[in-house]
Amino acid sequence: MTDIMAAASAHGYGLVDDKLVKATQECLDTGSIMPMLKEELRCTIQNRRLAEGKTELTVQFTPPTEQQLNAEEIIKKENRREQNRRAARKFRQKQATLSQNFQKRIEQLEAENRRLTTQVKRLSNEKSYLQGKLHANRSVCGDCARCS
Repeated sequence: MTDIMAAASAHGYGLVDDKLVKATQECLDTGSIMPMLKEELRCTIQNRRLAEGKTELTVQFTPPTEQQLNAEEIIKKENRREQNRRAARKFRQKQATLSQNFQKRIEQLEAENRRLTTQVKRLSNEKSYLQGKLHANRSVCGDCARCS
């Protein structure tokens, strides 16, 4: 961090805010510009507040402390986890059953489609055969009333 401060002084920037230096170093370490953007936003807000005659805004965050669970809470947590596992297992089984049912239905419809396609071909051939026979009868019979 002192390297950044020294570089800033060497280039004539004068006093450098420690928070800005930390944000710059974090940017260099992480490769993200987000820390610099946040610090710039903080500085802009502070400058606006000071220009309006308001006091400087100070925010201090304390990380949340992790509380130890008592025995009852641990049991509740484990029960919720187990209930969640059962629900997830039931959901996966239901999805698998639905998938199998859909697959069976697809196979049934494909078989029905093949059967109907074969029937259409057979009936089409029969129609052609009967039309040919009718045409042959007309040519032999001529002007017969039965053939009309």
